[in-house]
Amino acid sequence: MGDKKKLLVTASTFPRWENDTEPRFVLDLSKALTEYFDVTCLVPACPEAKDSEVLEGVKVLRYHYFPIHKFETLCYPGAIVPRIKQNKARATLLAKVINETIGENMNQMIIIRINIVGAVPSLKCGNHVKLRPISCCAALGL
Repeated sequence: MGDKKKLLVTASTFPRWENDTEPRFVLDLSKALTEYFDVTCLVPACPEAKDSEVLEGVKVLRYHYFPIHKFETLCYPGAIVPRIKQNKARATLLAKVINETIGENMNQMIIIRINIVGAVPSLKCGNHVKLRPISCCAALGL
């Protein structure tokens, strides 16, 4: 694992715990990428979920985006857009989620933002990779 480049995957949809009902496509992709990278998933925190853990061999870091953790309701259960439609006040949490995802400590990592289907590098700039939405699994032969 020491020779592998570090890969940071950010997502707003991610399983909160083992056998969760949340979609697991980002976890599955990240798990497959551990063959090539030292993968860490950076995802929003959720009440009752661990702040950091290894889930199916993937390191998971969950960041808090509101001082009162029980009000971190933007991302779970379900996706952000339906959660905001359900309660418009949740939109005020969106800027904090975006700021936490970008963060300050990512300059030494390859950054991949998972889109709906996945992603593949389209332009490499230093240690950062910008993406266009295509199937990452197909591009890597997974």
